Amino acid sequence: MNNSTFTTQGGIKIEKSITPLDAEHALDKIYQYIDTKKGALFVSNYEVPDRYSRWDLGFVHPALELIARKRQFEINALNPNGTR
Repeated sequence: MNNSTFTTQGGIKIEKSITPLDAEHALDKIYQYIDTKKGALFVSNYEVPDRYSRWDLGFVHPALELIARKRQFEINALNPNGTR
């Protein structure tokens, strides 16, 4: 696992952690929970050699939720990590 942290000019602390996964099974946990828990799955199958590559990005149990309705916008903490 590769971890790093940095603080933005505005004082926001960013913590990043990268865990290598087996590509064939990387999204198994996302598929297991995405229909019953909060989260998202984004997939791009568009590929152009030397320019664009395919990618998948997913998460469940997020720390925050962002809600936009008409001209209103909310940010809500969903767990203790969302309040830090």
